[in-house]
Parts: sequence; C-alpha cells; structure tokens
Amino acid sequence: IKMDKYYLYSQEGCDFCDELKEALDSNSIRYTTKDVVRNRIEWEKVRSSQKIKYTPTMVIANAERRDVRFFAVDRDFNTTEELIKILKK
Repeated sequence: IKMDKYYLYSQEGCDFCDELKEALDSNSIRYTTKDVVRNRIEWEKVRSSQKIKYTPTMVIANAERRDVRFFAVDRDFNTTEELIKILKK
C-alpha cells in the first residue's frame, strides 16, 4: 500500500499546470492543488529551499517514512509523461 500524498503547486494561467492536472486525473492519481498565489508564503519557502523557479511543482509526502520529495519542471521533469512515470514507480 502506497502511503504517499501528492501536492501540486500550480497557478492560474499556467497551461502546463492545466495539462498536468488533466494527466494526473486521467491516470487516477489523487492530489491536492496548492495555488501559489493563495499559498504565497508556503510557496516562497518551497522555492527558496528547493531552488525551484516555476510551476508546476509536485510534492510527494510520505508520513510513514517522514519523507518529502519535490519534483520541479525544468529540473526533474520536462513533460507530463515523465512526471507520471516518476509518480507510478
């Protein structure tokens, strides 16, 4: 049983964010969206600590392992397909 929780940092007007949401939905991957404008302080902390520049950014959190991993566009993946493969591992 996977105990991972997925969080997607995204923003209005981000076509790649919308494309990624569609891919997650069509692959039945459950996630929580975090709008970077509404969650600005949290997003700025993520950006600075992880050296992330853009949305979309996916966070995989596993409370059991006390593990949090960040996957950022242009750093860890370039296409929706690449991120879906990472998430399905």
